[in-house]
Amino acid sequence: MNRLKELRQEKKLSQKELADYLGINEKTISRWENGESTIKSDKAQALADYFEVEVGYLLGYNEGHRRMYELFGKHPKKGAMGIIDFDELLEAHELGYIKDGKILDELQTDASVAIKFLESIQSKLLLFGDISKTHTKKLEDITFFLVDFYETVERRQKTLEQTSNTKD
Repeated sequence: MNRLKELRQEKKLSQKELADYLGINEKTISRWENGESTIKSDKAQALADYFEVEVGYLLGYNEGHRRMYELFGKHPKKGAMGIIDFDELLEAHELGYIKDGKILDELQTDASVAIKFLESIQSKLLLFGDISKTHTKKLEDITFFLVDFYETVERRQKTLEQTSNTKD
């Protein structure tokens, strides 16, 4: 579900005021807010610019970013806006608070799947068309973060195992 209604209400705008700004019918705003129709890309960009948010945030796609920041205890609002500071996350993700080996196994599997997924996207983009240097760099940054995360999980698993062995 998109965040249009939430953003509109934060600015204390009526549907009519927003519709007038965009040059569209008030009913269209209502349909977008209720999920009855999809916001087209040009209007999504105009709305994102107006509300000073990322399009992904407006459309409700950046929930994962917010969750990452919440998980690591850093800037959930920044994550919700679609902004990820990988260095901040890398600093925060030593995972000492996770004591369950099963959760660590799942995190490692998830990271591995995500890495393969990103590599697949990148190879398909390269195979079937031009990929900008910006997109290549972003995909590489995310992949490097995930590889580092995978290795951190692995280190945490070893620490847990050593702790468990010394208790026995």
